[in-house]
Amino acid sequence: MVRVEPAEVVRMCEGTPSCAGGQAAWEAQGRRDGHERRLVELVARYGWAVQHVLPGADEPAFSYTVGLSRVGLPELVLFGHGPDCAHDLLNAVAGRLWDGAPYRDDALVDDVLVRGSLMLVRAVDTTRHLVWAHELAAGRWPVDAWQLVLPDAEGRWPWEEGSEVAHLPLLGVPAASADP
Repeated sequence: MVRVEPAEVVRMCEGTPSCAGGQAAWEAQGRRDGHERRLVELVARYGWAVQHVLPGADEPAFSYTVGLSRVGLPELVLFGHGPDCAHDLLNAVAGRLWDGAPYRDDALVDDVLVRGSLMLVRAVDTTRHLVWAHELAAGRWPVDAWQLVLPDAEGRWPWEEGSEVAHLPLLGVPAASADP
């Protein structure tokens, strides 16, 4: 496969509660069609795009890929990181997947971060969070996804006692967190 350069950052609030006017106002302004067109262009050009979502009343900001599922790869989602960091992390893992990295569910990925590892957790239900990935697929292909999960500064995963990142949503249950 041809190496894909990092997809451009696409920032749109996607109708989250923190956006003034919500989904109806956004669609009424005609932004939805333009944004969708832009995502399709980015996916066609680079293979995928990165979508950032602003924080809502009960949920932190998150970012996800759009377009990887089009070629049979899982989409990626990351919670609680700013757009620049999320963009870099998602593109790094997406690029490795695109190039054929043999990642699997609950894989510890140690070739992305300067120190430590991140974990790929199979996301169970992505329809609420990966809106544009599902829009692009429109039922023509499955939209599987992995959540990139990072430990806290002390190396504790969100499911471990005392973790400072325990407040971040988990869209799946990693094997590492299952009771013995």
